[in-house]
Amino acid sequence: MRAFAIVLMLTLAAPAAAQTRFTAGGQSPSGTAADDYWQAYAANIKAAAGDAIEPKLLTRGELGSEDQILTALRRDRIQVAINGFLALTAVIPELDVLGAPYLFGSAAEMMAATETELTPRLARLFDAKDLVLLRVLPMGWMHVYGKAPALTPADLRGRKVRIPADVATRLYLESLGYDLISVASTEVVTALQTGLVEAGTTVTLNYLWSGTNTEAAHLTLTGHSFLFTALYANKRWWQGLPAEHRKILDDAAPSGRMFFDSMTAAEARALAAAQADPKQGKFTVHALTPDQRAAWAASAPPIIDRLVRDIGGEAQALVDAVRRGAAAHAAQTRSVQ
Repeated sequence: MRAFAIVLMLTLAAPAAAQTRFTAGGQSPSGTAADDYWQAYAANIKAAAGDAIEPKLLTRGELGSEDQILTALRRDRIQVAINGFLALTAVIPELDVLGAPYLFGSAAEMMAATETELTPRLARLFDAKDLVLLRVLPMGWMHVYGKAPALTPADLRGRKVRIPADVATRLYLESLGYDLISVASTEVVTALQTGLVEAGTTVTLNYLWSGTNTEAAHLTLTGHSFLFTALYANKRWWQGLPAEHRKILDDAAPSGRMFFDSMTAAEARALAAAQADPKQGKFTVHALTPDQRAAWAASAPPIIDRLVRDIGGEAQALVDAVRRGAAAHAAQTRSVQ
């Protein structure tokens, strides 16, 4: 009886196993590849930790804009988020340089540079701003859309082109001599309908989901810049977690390569479905010849140099990291041929 009492006392005195609860924020509508990523992350956490880690996903836009999500995370109202690099430039200005025109020569080059060279350097930049970078998530290429075909830069001259939010693309379009018009992203379709603008740039999925394709029936696959997002955490919260929970949360996050492959597949499916749907209207996707692509890329090098100069900080180091990764990828490709 006494032994039982001792065991009971020890049991009652033992501290409860640590439990981690956190809230994640993002803008990933249900049914999208980005939402699939969040659901996979939560499922992986559950499989590894059971009830020891409990994520609350407010990742379908419940928290507002990307800027609001970033602010909420920095104030520890949420602890984990996915944000685009455009929003994150408010905290890490150097991220702007990764949107430079034709910084990446191909998807394979982008992925190789991201995995081998960029991610460790970006992690240090995040850390310096009290953030923990968990994954760099490559999202997709920016292309040109318009009411008429634009196979070379000259085809858009004299037309009214929507000015984008990011500095890198604005400088690029200015270098091509375009008449740039400022229009909010939510008003692009209306602006196309009224003739306020005649062309612009966006990623393929947004071109389709926003209805832009119904008013601007030509999409030219310029691939002139690349969009990145990041899965990241509040550093103070992260450092306060038990080490085993940090490891689970890190290991459970699907890779950036998986994210990009999912986004690429979703883009292909959406394009095929839209082109087969008569309600979408007829639109044309234009692939470029090597000579046409070279024409679009011709003005890029001075813009990269200007961005490095204007941004300062680690901007040049990020460009150098991209180029080292690209060179290593090219060398590896040659060695297996």
